[in-house]
Amino acid sequence: METAEALGFRSSFVKVNGLTLHCVEKGSGPLVLLLHGWPEFWYSWRHALNGLSAYYRVVAPDMRGFNLSDRPGGIAPYALSELVGDVIALLDHYGADKVHLVGHDWGGIVAWQTAIQHPERLHDLVILNCPHPDAFRRALKQDWRQRLRSWYMAFFLVPALPDFLIRSFLPQFFQVILANWTHRKDAFTPEDLARYTAAYRYKGAVTASLNYYRALFKLGPPRTDRFRTPIPVPILVLWGTDDKALGHAMTKGMDRYAGAGYQQIDIDHCSHWIQHEVPDRVNSAMLAFWAKGVVA
Repeated sequence: METAEALGFRSSFVKVNGLTLHCVEKGSGPLVLLLHGWPEFWYSWRHALNGLSAYYRVVAPDMRGFNLSDRPGGIAPYALSELVGDVIALLDHYGADKVHLVGHDWGGIVAWQTAIQHPERLHDLVILNCPHPDAFRRALKQDWRQRLRSWYMAFFLVPALPDFLIRSFLPQFFQVILANWTHRKDAFTPEDLARYTAAYRYKGAVTASLNYYRALFKLGPPRTDRFRTPIPVPILVLWGTDDKALGHAMTKGMDRYAGAGYQQIDIDHCSHWIQHEVPDRVNSAMLAFWAKGVVA
């Protein structure tokens, strides 16, 4: 299986926030940081690394617990405060006072929280299929349909059993949750699925990834008086409207959390895996947003 270098990217191991993160990058210029979701790793951003690197230095880390990055044991190391700390430490490592921050799924949760706690470190924020944490909290409380969509999160809180089942059926797991959830059935090739399977075969990888959910629901989000305060940087939200896990209804009124401009682009006939299904459209939307929004 080809390495990141064989695919034309640079690969390095970065010591930040008390652990080592594997980072893949391409290009030069203002920093773009891409945060992947669950159950992915840096490879989620292969199209963005190529599509954005003509203008930016694009960095896609394996977030803690995933693929080649360190996998600390226990639930506490996966608290949101630690994940946000990783982002800030990466900015310091790359010498960036500010960043164009992009997050999908769980990477979106971390990106939202980073913008809430450290807006001074962001030029702007781009979110792919991930609601603001307060919008998600409201949906779980008020929308029975979203509670049904989120059943798997409750299952992940069960000790040991989900870990065992996912480990036992890794190829089938990725076939179902990635390939079978997309409209564009060639969005994930057999080679792509093999890469995901290999990334999850590392010792402790499945449990580390599930600890993101366990930490969020058992430890809660970081306490901050800015949780619902409008974020003072421009925000772009890209949303595949046929998302089986996160209902499009959560985006209604989400501009209330933006204090410096909000743009939302809905993409119909597109699943949760938006950057895989329509990578060119996602890349073009980000480039246009940055060209109009903030001078880096």
